[in-house]
Amino acid sequence: MKTDKFLLLAVGALLIIILILMAMGGAAFLCLALSHNSIIVDNTKAVSRDQIYNGSVAGFDQVDLTVHNINGNVQVNEGSGDSYAIEVHEKGTELSFQRYYVEFSESGTSGTKSIDLNVRDNLTGQPGSNTRYTADIIVTVPKNKTYDVDLAVVNGNIDAGALSGDKATMANVNGGINSQFNADSATFTNVNGEISATTSKNTGRITANNVNGNIEISVPSGAGFSINAHLVNGDIRTQMTLDTTEKSRFNVVGSTPGYNGGGLSLELATVNGGITVKNT
Repeated sequence: MKTDKFLLLAVGALLIIILILMAMGGAAFLCLALSHNSIIVDNTKAVSRDQIYNGSVAGFDQVDLTVHNINGNVQVNEGSGDSYAIEVHEKGTELSFQRYYVEFSESGTSGTKSIDLNVRDNLTGQPGSNTRYTADIIVTVPKNKTYDVDLAVVNGNIDAGALSGDKATMANVNGGINSQFNADSATFTNVNGEISATTSKNTGRITANNVNGNIEISVPSGAGFSINAHLVNGDIRTQMTLDTTEKSRFNVVGSTPGYNGGGLSLELATVNGGITVKNT
């Protein structure tokens, strides 16, 4: 009787485990485990995989560049000529390569070339179980074009060279943003990392919002600008003399002397970090 009770308990426990595994998508795992001809995915050995994309922007004055990455850096360099190159250097296990993949596309219409590269997640919204996956992306594009750039990273750094264009949007979570991009309108957003942006333009708009990180903006010497800066924990510093309408440790609102609204507009805010505006 004791043996029968133990057997019943064991069978019952096994049934419960099977039901739990099935509820978590484990039925496929059980089938693989019971099959003599199953394919076992190696999730212990890390391998490298490089993907290179080459093309040309000849005949186009405007280039829209979009690069989004997961678990790695994005670096945009200035090149020469009319050709561009994108290098994607991936590292991970077989299982992580099943989860994450690279998607590339390009198109050209009405004088504008669009280049899009995105690292995608097949299991968006689910826990990041394949944390061994990384992808470093290096983009080299001609300097003598007008750019709109959209760069976004989760768990990595953004480093953008001194290209010029109408609009720059850069966003990061868990990493730094370092930009020398010269845009008429630039927007930087970060969580858990620094924002460092340098512009050679005397006009335009720079918006930077950060959580848990500093903001440092470098503008040309002598450039006129207005500033609207706010923070919670930190200090606001400028190298320039300002005429202020509001000035405290946590808020600075004002402009350089004689500013008439035709220069730079700085909208800066951070939580747990400092704000610095200085000359290049």
